[in-house]
Amino acid sequence: MITLKPFGIKTISKSLAHSTAILLSVLLTAFSIRSNAQDDFYKDPSPVISHENASTQKSQKTAKSNQQSPKLKFNYDPGIPALAPLPLPSGELSDAITRLSKDLFPTPFVSDYDPAEAAKRRREIGGAAVFEDNERNLYLLAADSYAPRKLFTGSQPAAARSGDKFVYINWSRSSVSVIIYDFKTSSKTTVFSSASPITKPRFSPDGKSISYIVKSLDGSKSTLFATSLSKKKTTRLLVGRASFDYEWNPSDGSIWVAESVCGNSHPASGMCYTRIEMPSGKTTNAVLAVKDPETGSNAPLETLRIPDLDFSPSGNLLLLSESLSADEFYYIIDLNKMTATTKSVSKPDGKTLLFNNVQWTSGGNFVAVNYIGTIWIAPLKDEPPFPLLLTNPIAGPAAWLK
Repeated sequence: MITLKPFGIKTISKSLAHSTAILLSVLLTAFSIRSNAQDDFYKDPSPVISHENASTQKSQKTAKSNQQSPKLKFNYDPGIPALAPLPLPSGELSDAITRLSKDLFPTPFVSDYDPAEAAKRRREIGGAAVFEDNERNLYLLAADSYAPRKLFTGSQPAAARSGDKFVYINWSRSSVSVIIYDFKTSSKTTVFSSASPITKPRFSPDGKSISYIVKSLDGSKSTLFATSLSKKKTTRLLVGRASFDYEWNPSDGSIWVAESVCGNSHPASGMCYTRIEMPSGKTTNAVLAVKDPETGSNAPLETLRIPDLDFSPSGNLLLLSESLSADEFYYIIDLNKMTATTKSVSKPDGKTLLFNNVQWTSGGNFVAVNYIGTIWIAPLKDEPPFPLLLTNPIAGPAAWLK
């Protein structure tokens, strides 16, 4: 199967050209066409996808009023001779062209998965998800809905544990802002604004504070801040390297900042992190060293260059993965037993996904990973994963609402 990967026009053009050539080859085999018409046939530009600019759309508004997505258009040269009787059974020809049309224009990213089955499995998660697309638009997808609803412009959504609001990043020409959206009141509240880039907004477990990272304009360092919503006071918690990840631990309300360098005291195996006690802001350097329950040896957490972490809703489990590049493994750390289980995500066809952005869903019974423009949901029990959505591209992790 030929897959159109969203890596640019050149890649799509090559795949489209290759698939078009296959389609034409099948048609030429299926139909008896005089040889002197072949040159004209190959000059035909169809099939094509037309992406029209604003002026063209305006001039063709009436003709395009019911068009929901780019249509496949066959613009045959009228000079081509009439086609001879079909040498193949019509059913066989139909199947062949159907297979090629799926190669040319597959359902985005996961064309081999049934949309109805995806919607059915999505109900197992419950609640809803807020996600962003490639153009920094936010969408709301309820577990019992077949299609997402567009909300507004924004990026990097993160949910409150209460499930009735989420925090996100928004841009203007002069500043970047941290904003809370409340579903109950349909209101937006600006928490913090800066001329510098802001990333990774998070709610505290009790919902009383918002944390976020402000990057320096030259990109050399990142500073973690927290703003008290009741006191309207912003506190600088930590100044770190150019990039790091952090999460609130819901079991005690502390913040864990993932580090890749422990200094001279680096152990043989383990992940270095800084624990920030809240609301005092007191910091403690620590090492997370856990065992592999199958081998009894230390899990190689030190190989994670910049760990990406996420706590389960109860705080007793911790997801760890590599944040710098896509990987096929992640760890589930049991903080009570101090053990690490290595996991991967494989599609129903057995293909292992090279994913990133590993996170828990709201109930803690599923793990969500980003893979080539969508999110795949992996049950903790031994079941195949399923795509969250097949129709819209998804950029980055989602905010999981109860």
